[in-house]
Amino acid sequence: MPLKNLLFSFLIASLIAGCNSQQVLLEEAQKLETAGLHLEALEKYANIFQSNPSNVEAQIGAKKEANILLNQKVSQAKGLLNSGQFDACLNNLNSIEDILFQYQWLNLERPMMLDLTRSEAKLAKANWLYESAEQAVLNQQYNAAHTYLSQLYRIQPDNQEALYLTRLMEILPNYNKGVKAMELGLFREGFGYFKKVTDIDADYKDALSRLNQCREEASFTIAFLSKNKKNYNEQLNNSISAEIKKNIVNLNDPLIRLVDRDHLDDLLAEQQ
Repeated sequence: MPLKNLLFSFLIASLIAGCNSQQVLLEEAQKLETAGLHLEALEKYANIFQSNPSNVEAQIGAKKEANILLNQKVSQAKGLLNSGQFDACLNNLNSIEDILFQYQWLNLERPMMLDLTRSEAKLAKANWLYESAEQAVLNQQYNAAHTYLSQLYRIQPDNQEALYLTRLMEILPNYNKGVKAMELGLFREGFGYFKKVTDIDADYKDALSRLNQCREEASFTIAFLSKNKKNYNEQLNNSISAEIKKNIVNLNDPLIRLVDRDHLDDLLAEQQ
């Protein structure tokens, strides 16, 4: 047989073998499709098409299976949302995005309910996280509350209720310590705790009231009097007096009241 005829025969045989091979793969994809294994069927059809872009049957099969799979996943996501499995729902929706990206050459349509379901899932998860954090704060489980709020801020960074709850996590421990200090008669310590509370929330009326009670109980007065002696040096006395007063003021203690000779009579009058 001439070499030319031999090469032609070999080419024809290869084409026939290739067609037979692709037909076998198509039949395998169709069996997977019939069995409801849509992801496996999609992958099989996609492999056939990518090896032979002229295989229209494989392209049609891949697109059909992809759409079925997308609709199934949206339905599954809504079921997970309704059962309170928010993370599983969001993971399912992310897998839809992966399919859309991986098989973009099929020009798949984005499922209509995809974005709406994602928004609903994020909102439902945010509400659950807030309620869990609020309960944890009420139970004084501040580490747990911090964990819930950290997750919530990733979904809703500007959630005002969560921001105030975060402030409460700073307020309540100091408030409770202040109340305990008052019960023990430790009014100076109580003042310090309630001052921290009112620095965070100046409108916290009960804390303000307790702060004033502690101030009244814990405040004390230092009266500064210089005693005239023989050989009295007024300049030196004034210098020493100023230094002592300066040191007392620099203590920056809100519970200390400093009075001098000029105001001592007024102080004694108040105490009578």
